[in-house]
Amino acid sequence: MSLINFVSLPEIRHGLEEEFTTPSLKTPDNIRVEPKTKSYGLTGTAFDYLFRFKLGRLNPAALAKHWVAEIALNHLPEDYDDEGLKAKSKATGIPVDILKEMIGLEIKRQPGSLREKVERLIKEAKQIYDEYIRSGIMNDEVILAAVHLAQIDPIYRAGYLDPNLGQADNLVIQELREIIEIVNDDAFIARDHCLLNPTFGAASREVGGADADFIIDGCLVDIKTTKSAKFTRNQFNQLIGYYILHDIGGIDGDYNLSITTLGVYYSRYGELCTFAVEPLIGKGYSSFVNWFRKKMKETYPQ
Repeated sequence: MSLINFVSLPEIRHGLEEEFTTPSLKTPDNIRVEPKTKSYGLTGTAFDYLFRFKLGRLNPAALAKHWVAEIALNHLPEDYDDEGLKAKSKATGIPVDILKEMIGLEIKRQPGSLREKVERLIKEAKQIYDEYIRSGIMNDEVILAAVHLAQIDPIYRAGYLDPNLGQADNLVIQELREIIEIVNDDAFIARDHCLLNPTFGAASREVGGADADFIIDGCLVDIKTTKSAKFTRNQFNQLIGYYILHDIGGIDGDYNLSITTLGVYYSRYGELCTFAVEPLIGKGYSSFVNWFRKKMKETYPQ
């Protein structure tokens, strides 16, 4: 569960609609990179990593937390390996092949355990990332590292293991290369601060998990690698949800940093669209924040 799940609950969604009017946001019309595969989720998550790689290069002082893929390693169930599956099959009476289907797993016949494979992919990604930060060369090796990290992410976020872990479709690599090439670097050089994958102190834990894509000079941005550039109510609810969490728990627990602007980067269009928060805040905002936090605690008992 997470902030996205929380703001999708009917009661919370209704409360947000009563408190906030969706701002008018001019979004781009002309898509510049069309999807080349149907691996939409993988491509989107991989681009999130790739774009944050670029932000780290553009902003040497950027503050970054651990990758979600690193956290996922600590949530890798031991019963995802051959012996674990056999033991689970014996205990449950469910055939091993069915268990594999249930968890989206196809164990590759190769030396070492699944845990060792995930550790290796993360270690290699770190080395490639460090080299990219030094050289600034965005090659296919860097893109592939982002894909591998994106394949690991769902272990933590959804309890799902990608059956193609460690492999990548060449079309996905090509697509990601085209999307990263249309980024306007000048628009993402911070004057003051840049935070990658920021969280919101205790508020992130209280809502079952919440990490934004990045914050740059007081602007919190969510990356959308979608074919449509329409600004939806769901997108707004996610963004204003982050803003509320920042009021509750600070940014990474730091109350000296504040968010003044929210935005969406439509990566297939190469456009960042933003809006100011202040005009959206009404007189009843403080009471709403208290209600929001109360509902968080009821939904996710500690």
